[in-house]
Amino acid sequence: MNDQKTRNHVIDSLFPIVLFCLFTLSALVVILLAVRIYESTTERSARSNISQAALNYVSEKIHQNDCGSEFAIVDLYGQTALQIIHTDAKDGYITYIYQYKEGLYELFIRDDVNPVLSAGSFIAKITGFSPEQISSSLLRLQFTDEQGNETRQTIMTF
Repeated sequence: MNDQKTRNHVIDSLFPIVLFCLFTLSALVVILLAVRIYESTTERSARSNISQAALNYVSEKIHQNDCGSEFAIVDLYGQTALQIIHTDAKDGYITYIYQYKEGLYELFIRDDVNPVLSAGSFIAKITGFSPEQISSSLLRLQFTDEQGNETRQTIMTF
């Protein structure tokens, strides 16, 4: 029989420890990168959702009032506003949609009342709102969010 002595080297016990540390470090780096990507994607999605939600709100408001209403772009105390004149009601009412103090606001009042910008209802936080009447049946809406991203849509009215 052959009696062999097994010699233990330092490398025999050190190699698995180093390998485990490298694996742990690489797993940690991958997790940190994934967290960073997730945060930036979530933040970008939230930013675009704000201006998109404002655009969808105004678009839906226009479509709700397509029949029996008139649309105009007016100057409301230095702010460009979308004016919806409700002609189908017994009493006259007007809805103004405008930008005020870095927010989009809506004001629904009787047509014989003077509008007050601060009396409107807050819709969304934006830094720019530019409605434009292209023709008698086309409106173009443009919103700018806090990061300067612009969202535009052209809406047909009847």
